[in-house]
Amino acid sequence: MKAFNKDKNYLTIIVTLRGLAALCVCMYHFTKDFLNEDDIINVLFENGWIGVEVFFVISGFVIPFSLLGTSFKFRHYFKFMKKRLIRIEPAYLISVILVLLVSYAASKTPGFAGEPNNVSVALLLQHVGYLVEFFNNTWLNPVYWTLEIEFHFYIKHK
Repeated sequence: MKAFNKDKNYLTIIVTLRGLAALCVCMYHFTKDFLNEDDIINVLFENGWIGVEVFFVISGFVIPFSLLGTSFKFRHYFKFMKKRLIRIEPAYLISVILVLLVSYAASKTPGFAGEPNNVSVALLLQHVGYLVEFFNNTWLNPVYWTLEIEFHFYIKHK
């Protein structure tokens, strides 16, 4: 296995690290609520949440690395943002719709004891703009906070 693949312009070790970080985050979520605290698998992945920070570090490295050797100018920024939005936004918006549908369906289930589904247009717009925490609101899905951080990173590091 080569450390750098010139044909695909990426570092193999970064792809491997990203995969391990994803596995750790998934295992953290899968084990923390379903296994006993002292279960060996739970103990093994109790710090798997750190994989999220690893993703941030990888993004902080990969984005400038991908620009290395290019003549990137500010005028290229909007093309870069367009590519990122095309890659991230459709899956994100579909997941927001699914969260809304599931929470609505759950609220109509007999015996439902949670909070009613009160989602305003303002909150939906805050989700689209990744501004939920800026307005001191709560994400429809708590893991969306990571996308806000990444999106703000893109804006700040133009």
